[in-house]
Amino acid sequence: MHPLLAPYSVMALVLLAMSLGRSRIDRAASWLMAWSAMGLVLFAALTHDFGGDLKRYHGAFLLIRDQPLAEVLGGGAANLLFNLLNWMIGQVTDHRRALGAVVAAASTLGLLVAFRRLFSAYHASLLVFIYSMYPFYIQYVTTGLKQALAMTCLLLGLVALFQHRRAGWLWLGAAPLFHTGALLVFPFLALHLALVASPRLRARALPVMLALLAVTIGLSVAGLNAALLEPVFARIEIPSRYEIYFQDAAAIDYRTGFRLDFTLFSLIPMASYGYLRQFRYPLSAAISGWWLSLYTAFCMIYQLFSFAPFADRFAGFAWYLLPLVVMVQCVESRSRRIVFQLLLVFVLANIALLQFYTGSRLG
Repeated sequence: MHPLLAPYSVMALVLLAMSLGRSRIDRAASWLMAWSAMGLVLFAALTHDFGGDLKRYHGAFLLIRDQPLAEVLGGGAANLLFNLLNWMIGQVTDHRRALGAVVAAASTLGLLVAFRRLFSAYHASLLVFIYSMYPFYIQYVTTGLKQALAMTCLLLGLVALFQHRRAGWLWLGAAPLFHTGALLVFPFLALHLALVASPRLRARALPVMLALLAVTIGLSVAGLNAALLEPVFARIEIPSRYEIYFQDAAAIDYRTGFRLDFTLFSLIPMASYGYLRQFRYPLSAAISGWWLSLYTAFCMIYQLFSFAPFADRFAGFAWYLLPLVVMVQCVESRSRRIVFQLLLVFVLANIALLQFYTGSRLG
């Protein structure tokens, strides 16, 4: 049995029980249990075995901390803010856990800010609990430090754009300065924004996005996506750090091509949206439709790049948002029963994930 299973399960079950109540004490207890679960998981992650990617990050951290600031700033735009963060932390300490602790704190704070801008304190706390064991949050916080900060910036930027705040562009602009791979989302984000730019087009955005996703799935199934993108790659110079995505998959024992399991997992928000609409819950194009259209656009990234080794990293842009998109739908349904059912599913899923999957990163 995983050492965290007992305390985490108690927190999860208390949260589930408190969610049935409506008093301030019930809501406060729910908030406390959700954040206790997240704190427990992050503490375990920060004290887990130090190796692999974390060791490589620390090696780079030690090199950057000894560089002059002018050299760090003059090193080019690639990962500039991440390198600057390394340098700033390095002026204070060289502890091997310092960078990971700062990234975990910043990522979690980003979740809190983003969720509170979208939801009540209660619903935000439920989503914090859901993310506390969600693999595509925990894997970034524990091993993909650059990606964690880039995803946080993307999340804050998307929330700001949804609320028509110009600060969103600053957050989006910061994301590729932590991890240049974030640039990949911009064409798909632009497509989404073009479709939801006016109330007249917004109602058609989701059907158009779903049709385009179906096309990209068809290309992936047929294996035509590589041939489609080959002329694009032939015209651009690919930096050496990205050559891993274009090497022979057999040489690194990675399964490329269309993945039914990946695709079915990606379709969960579409299925929940269809379920709620079937029972005539009031989901609007301006709220649930906006987020599902955006999510669908990001799902296309994986389908177009399914031929590449480590293509699951492309899927991560959509998967990072998956619980958020489903929560938006459940909250907009205005049904306490639907929200409770969502929480019940994730309580059971998180306990299972801790024991059999995500827990392997936590000791």
